[in-house]
Amino acid sequence: MSKATGRVKVRSRADSNRLFFDFSYRGVRCREYTLLADSKSNRGKMEQVAKRMSAEMELGTFDYLTYFPTGKRADAFSGKENTAQPQTGNSSLPAFEMYVETWWTRHSVGLRARTKESYRGIVDRYLVPQFGETEVDKISPQMILDFRAAIASRRGRGSDGK
Repeated sequence: MSKATGRVKVRSRADSNRLFFDFSYRGVRCREYTLLADSKSNRGKMEQVAKRMSAEMELGTFDYLTYFPTGKRADAFSGKENTAQPQTGNSSLPAFEMYVETWWTRHSVGLRARTKESYRGIVDRYLVPQFGETEVDKISPQMILDFRAAIASRRGRGSDGK
């Protein structure tokens, strides 16, 4: 049994009932095995990691060695040719506005009409004006936290009706 999570799948070995990640990275098929038994809890945890890995692959920021420093393919991805992390300066990653349009095309397909409308409103009203021209790899966690704090502090939010 497997569940696709973007590019990374979580699978179970039939012989040992142990979970593993199955994915392609830089044209190389990778299978990284764990000691975790196939249970609902373990599968859920691994699917969260698989989603994060898939997102990083899509953004071009995935680093195999961060997730699997002792993995079977560690030597293949440890050389100087490893360009998983974007270089500072001339980034080849798109601006947020361009990226979000690509993301929207891929991920809005299965959404209900009202959910689509709501999500699109958030993207157009808040996210694009804030991050639109910023290259995706230049958006830091601190920028996101500051943005969230600014949104949360706006009048009209909360139970006191301010």
